[in-house]
Amino acid sequence: MPLKYPELENRRIIIGVTGSIASYKILELVRGIVRAKGQVKVVMTRNATKFITPYAFSTLTGNPVYVDLFPPDFSWSPLHISLSEWGEVMLVAPATANILGKAANGIADDLLSTLILSFPNPIIFAPAMNENMWKNPAVEENICILRERGFEVIPPEKGELATGKVGEGRLPSPETLLFWLRKCFYPQNLKGLKILITAGPTREYIDDIRFISNPSSGKMGYFLAEEAVLRGAEVILISGESTQPVPPGVEKIVIEKGEELEKEVKKFFPSCDVLIMNAAVTDFRPCKKMEGKIKREGKLSLELIPVPDILAGLGKEKKGKLIVGFSLETEEVEKRALEKFKKKKVDIMVGCLQKEGYSGFKVENMEGIIIYSTRQKERFSLTKRELAELIMERIAERRFEK
Repeated sequence: MPLKYPELENRRIIIGVTGSIASYKILELVRGIVRAKGQVKVVMTRNATKFITPYAFSTLTGNPVYVDLFPPDFSWSPLHISLSEWGEVMLVAPATANILGKAANGIADDLLSTLILSFPNPIIFAPAMNENMWKNPAVEENICILRERGFEVIPPEKGELATGKVGEGRLPSPETLLFWLRKCFYPQNLKGLKILITAGPTREYIDDIRFISNPSSGKMGYFLAEEAVLRGAEVILISGESTQPVPPGVEKIVIEKGEELEKEVKKFFPSCDVLIMNAAVTDFRPCKKMEGKIKREGKLSLELIPVPDILAGLGKEKKGKLIVGFSLETEEVEKRALEKFKKKKVDIMVGCLQKEGYSGFKVENMEGIIIYSTRQKERFSLTKRELAELIMERIAERRFEK
């Protein structure tokens, strides 16, 4: 789990833990928050203490763990009130069917349920339970009630459950839970926007086995998708082959060839507000794909033809949409980025330098220049994550300039 999440630094976070075998995952979550220099206080139900000892959480957080509404050292200040005044956000994870029912119906019969009623700031629920319980109409109704009241309810994952069966109801990973906490402290300046992002490489087949492609990992596009969701946008990610994890809340569509990318982009483009073309498109394809596997016999000549320029075609039809293009070059980055900016009629062109071991493919860093429709130019030398943050910030600025 990455250590640098500046949005969590010095933030005051309350974690509510209920009685579930999945509570062991919360130890890693708490550790991640502390590593990011966040402050954590843990509130446990009595049943939660049967799965994880409070001492484990107090060791990780450096704070007492709260279980009883009226502890032996009870003072004049009610515990649930002092905690509600301290915390900036609360995550209830794992959230059992019991605590969901209490929260939805205003029941306050222990410390955690009472704290939920008195907490004035955002509350996130991360349910975890058996699939039969998750699909029970009573639980479904309680989830609807909570969402209607403005609470965030993270959908459970499908996977192996405590019973050994595979089904829906598994608590999301600590990384996913941390993502939703980070979102609470992000500016929601892209909320209401639908952003279409392309990422990763395309492949053009020579025969049934071999293809022409490039070494794109897709990392830049996935960071862009993550940053957009954190800022409140609805994101569709069209991706070539990539091992990057899909950010929570992102709808991913997998493609392989350039023609598949073109088809999916044109399908979603009319309904999006912003298009970011970051995919590393293979610019040429064989004139004719050979059937089977070409045998290794003597020399082989390939006739290549250009693939359609998707971005150039969409630039002529944008009708108020904001379009961001990427240009990866080995030389004359600014000159060629400016040429593509004009030719493709985009609003923002990100020109990047490809230099082995320094910038571009296979490394974390990117160096180059951003060209805007306002004729401004902005040079950068950043990590890919930092560049994603910069681009989304510039998109948000453009949104509010209109």
